[in-house]
Amino acid sequence: MRRVWLYAIRLDDVVLEKKRFVHRNPNHVAGKPCYYVGSSIYPPKVRFEKHKAGERSSWWVREYGLHPSTRTCRWRTEPNGGSRGTSGARAGGSSAHALPRAVPSTMWSSTP
Repeated sequence: MRRVWLYAIRLDDVVLEKKRFVHRNPNHVAGKPCYYVGSSIYPPKVRFEKHKAGERSSWWVREYGLHPSTRTCRWRTEPNGGSRGTSGARAGGSSAHALPRAVPSTMWSSTP
């Protein structure tokens, strides 16, 4: 097993004007934040900088990323990675893109 960081990057609310984002987050509650969530071997601040620099980056973060969340965690994962789901953040009314399955829902209960 390897240890990886789970991180969230706050996205500008302008993403709510993008049909693809809204389609993936149909239960978004007005006023709740939007996040890009991912996993990496790098600490969240370093990974955010890599996204912004275009290094193996997400278009969502390059275009709309504001800052990494202060709520992060590390966990162990199998070498082959894992599947993704979005129940933790979306259940609380926040919008999320690419949320790993292992996220505790309490991580998303309030704005960081």
